[in-house]
Amino acid sequence: MSTETPALFKSIKVGAHHSSIASKTTSVPHNPLKDYYTQRASRPGTLLITESTFIAPQAAGFPNMPGIWSKEQIAAWKEPLKPRIPIHRTIPHPTIISPHAPSRELTTSENCRICACNAIEAGFDGVEIHGANGCLVDQFLQDVTNQRTDAYGGSIENRSRFALEIVGAVSKAIGADRVGIRLAPWSTFQEMRMKDPIPQFAHFVSTLKHAQPDLAYLHLIEPRIAGPDGDEHDTSNLHSGNDSVAESNDFLRAIWKPKALISAGGYIRESALIRAEEKGDIIAFGRRFIANPDLVDRLENDIPLTKYNRDTFYIPAEAPNAADGYVDYPFVEKN
Repeated sequence: MSTETPALFKSIKVGAHHSSIASKTTSVPHNPLKDYYTQRASRPGTLLITESTFIAPQAAGFPNMPGIWSKEQIAAWKEPLKPRIPIHRTIPHPTIISPHAPSRELTTSENCRICACNAIEAGFDGVEIHGANGCLVDQFLQDVTNQRTDAYGGSIENRSRFALEIVGAVSKAIGADRVGIRLAPWSTFQEMRMKDPIPQFAHFVSTLKHAQPDLAYLHLIEPRIAGPDGDEHDTSNLHSGNDSVAESNDFLRAIWKPKALISAGGYIRESALIRAEEKGDIIAFGRRFIANPDLVDRLENDIPLTKYNRDTFYIPAEAPNAADGYVDYPFVEKN
């Protein structure tokens, strides 16, 4: 019987375990947040990625989501990031959301640069740019939303321009090794999904790799995920870790290798172990990490997971039951 540590739990540069977290998503971070991230950082070295975080008040397309543009917000984020709290791998998404408005002239690079610097001031290790799920970067990349006829639309190269400029501005401000980007080539969430996303995303990722060789990582949402509000739309391959023949992110893995790549896709223990071993991916857990603050220990020791409660995912911070389904999930008792 082999005693070698599975790839899922081996140390890597961007985090001490092949596990990461996406969390629940207030303009100012709220009180339970400190406990929430402290709990999920109970295993030293775990890479944590915070909820999507707006870069400006006019960019806030959804209620009850945090920001990182003001001094008040910076101060609030510092609480869960104090040195005495073992949460040293938390990365905010400077998400720019303006649904269905790709034709409006926008200048966001400066806001992204400022907010990236704010994140570092708050104590984060880096920034992940949210370029998936119909967010603004995603809208510029895909022809289903980008109908522009200027330098930012009309061709594959032009549609990549905006995202490349955003990554470039953030990388210049805080260092490319502190920056990642999240993409979802196959997602239909928020009316996205090109007829054939491969040429567009292949161009963007290959150009990005050349322009930013020190970028920390690429974060991909797998094809089987329908969106943050839905369950996995294809659960047939959750145990194998494989994607369908027609829809797969392997074309981006081939371009990006051997650099660090995070894969998010409704993983369970079996599929996470297989994907990490066969592809070398870092595996992201969202819903299951919400419900299991000691997820890494449970996965490593094959301990059954607590089932998440979707009804408590987006309770506003001011609600009397704000802690429900947030900081009240149990840890496994250790002998």
